[in-house]
Amino acid sequence: HHLETLAYTDALTGLWNRNGIVRRIREYLADEVRAENSAALVSIDLDNFKDLNDCLGEEAADRLLGLLSRRWLDAIPADACLARTGGDEFALLLPDASHAESRLEALRLTARQPFELDGVEVSAGFTAGVVLFPDGAVEDADSLLRQADNTLYRAKHEMRSGWLYLDAGERSQYRARQLLLEDIRRGLNQDEFRLYFQPKVNLRTGEVLGVEALIRWQHPQEGLLPPSYFLPAIEHHTLNIQVGEWVLRNSLMQIQRWEQEGVRVNVSVNIAANHLQSDNFAGHLTKILSAFPGVDPVRLDLEILETAALGDLDKAVQTIADCCELGVTFSLDDFGTGYSSLSYLKRLPVNTLKVDREFVSGIEDNGENLSILQGVIGLSRVFGKQVVAEGVESVRQGEILLSLGCECAQGFAMSPPIEATLIPAWINRWRTFPEWALTRVSENP
Repeated sequence: HHLETLAYTDALTGLWNRNGIVRRIREYLADEVRAENSAALVSIDLDNFKDLNDCLGEEAADRLLGLLSRRWLDAIPADACLARTGGDEFALLLPDASHAESRLEALRLTARQPFELDGVEVSAGFTAGVVLFPDGAVEDADSLLRQADNTLYRAKHEMRSGWLYLDAGERSQYRARQLLLEDIRRGLNQDEFRLYFQPKVNLRTGEVLGVEALIRWQHPQEGLLPPSYFLPAIEHHTLNIQVGEWVLRNSLMQIQRWEQEGVRVNVSVNIAANHLQSDNFAGHLTKILSAFPGVDPVRLDLEILETAALGDLDKAVQTIADCCELGVTFSLDDFGTGYSSLSYLKRLPVNTLKVDREFVSGIEDNGENLSILQGVIGLSRVFGKQVVAEGVESVRQGEILLSLGCECAQGFAMSPPIEATLIPAWINRWRTFPEWALTRVSENP
């Protein structure tokens, strides 16, 4: 009994802890009679609790948590379950969701009544996220608690105090994303992902500058899936880092295989924002590179989104500098979409600016895109960066780029992304278009 108490209750308040309320939710879901009714799971976070802790001290703040917990226990029905899930965070299971609003209002009013702590009167407010369940879908306790927590965090961004409900449509989207995340995790473990490679070339000379590694998913039921199907789901998720490391390892493995065939190719790999900004990115990259001692790190180029580096410039600059010491190079991808300042470009140690395909598309008859391209190419010269245009789909687009002074590009006009085994043959047969070989930089572009 003592061990169970330690495992499922909070020592400070005597309430259930996170493990305890998870168990209570599971018991509720297992009761077929009760589970036919609508229940509510509420995730609660006290407002400005850190300020109170700083002002009155940790001991007084702990006493407030204990006093508040006892008040709240008196304000909820006997069949409800209140838990302290950590710090100043609580969770509340209400078996009857029809009274959720009145119960939350009662908790709010109770918390607003002053508490006397060391001669000082204080009161508490809170923000909450509410999930109603079940709604016909298969539920599990951990998922419900995560949904409530996520709704709470959203509420804290959208309102100073109060509560926010997760509606049925949002719950459906959440569950779909969770299922997709699990499928992606399974796919990684089952080695279902593939790398395709799109060449980057000098339009005028035909020199192959390298290839960009682009991930695809060979799904056992859905077939070959493009990155747009699964990458948005893992954005800001730790799976994004796992996928990124998979791409890095397999790109280096492919460089090694090509060199064994006598083909020397540089490979560019896209690095997500949360991957670049993760703890000790350079250290993890060092370990990955060390697994391929025969591959010169200069063969690896890391492409980072302009908007990703803008998030924390100082950290990005340091991380990139640390990685450059290993021998790898960097490119700024989708350039022009993140509104970089000139000082930003000056500080960021990247070798290449990649112009987003959005500005290349339609340059034949879009004067605005043409002007943007001129500006980007001019900036690249000022800062000593190579510029690569993405999304070149026609010979005419290539001619315009060359006339502006942009010689390097990738796109379907040269080659779509292709399998690794096809790259050596493509390099052997690739010749630039005669029109491009003859195009000269215009004096008045």
